[in-house]
Amino acid sequence: MIASRLTVVAMVLLLSGCADAYSPEAKVALTDMAREAISPHAMLAASPEATQAGLMGAPAAPAGGPPQAPAVPNPRKIIYNADVAIVVEDFPIVTTAIPSLVAKFEGYIADTDVAGSTGGSRHATWKVRIPVVRFDEFLNAVSKLGELQRRQIHSQDVTEEFYDLEVRIKNKKVEEARLVKLLTESTGKLDEILTVEREISRVREEIERMEGRIRLLANLSDLTTVTIIADERMAYVPETNPSFTTRISRTFEASLNGLRNFLEGLTLLLVSVIPWIPMWILGALIAWFVLRRLRKRYPNFITLKSRPNPA
Repeated sequence: MIASRLTVVAMVLLLSGCADAYSPEAKVALTDMAREAISPHAMLAASPEATQAGLMGAPAAPAGGPPQAPAVPNPRKIIYNADVAIVVEDFPIVTTAIPSLVAKFEGYIADTDVAGSTGGSRHATWKVRIPVVRFDEFLNAVSKLGELQRRQIHSQDVTEEFYDLEVRIKNKKVEEARLVKLLTESTGKLDEILTVEREISRVREEIERMEGRIRLLANLSDLTTVTIIADERMAYVPETNPSFTTRISRTFEASLNGLRNFLEGLTLLLVSVIPWIPMWILGALIAWFVLRRLRKRYPNFITLKSRPNPA
């Protein structure tokens, strides 16, 4: 500690020029002490951490402090879409199994379309959303429900767009804050105030648009979209023919449907005619008024008496 203080004193004296008052021998001694102090070996011996940090151009880490953790890279944002087509033997079982699988893998059904008729094969289409962490498991489970015909996976990397939007939103919010501050502190003319308000509205609109886009990207990258198409192998045939009571019920239901359709058509016809009724009334009144004037001015213009039939 004493040697380091003497070294510092020697350096200060040399730099300040105060060593001129000493003898030549003292000057030589002070010079040797300064050279030794600023040599790399002395610097490393005095403070290895500080010297290494200074040579590397970085601030010295505190002695005994915890090491700094490396920066964690941002997670990638990838949108996954898949199409799965299967052929099944037992169609009703599959229509029950798909919703159960979706619930098991913590997803939800966005769209369902089931169609078929007697004598033809039935088919169904489901569009489901599944968490990205369960994507592969769900595809494997669905593929085992029948004979796999097609399995396609599409991906789109939107990482750059997602984090670029985050940065742009932050910059726009800073710009918005500056404009709001300028508006609150402004004492200028009305035109200047209106100009600032228009700029604030424009910036807010851009922020809302970018926030909507980033929410959409987050939703699409967190939940994958899987389209499932299931076709029945055999033609659909009902298990039993409908009974007489069932046919009566179906006939009565069909008759009610026909009556309902007729009443709906009649109602629509009346609704389409109603706007024309005032025009028809006005036309009839005008015709009646004109005929009345003509009858008064020209009595023989219109006669309702029948002419006698000549013998």
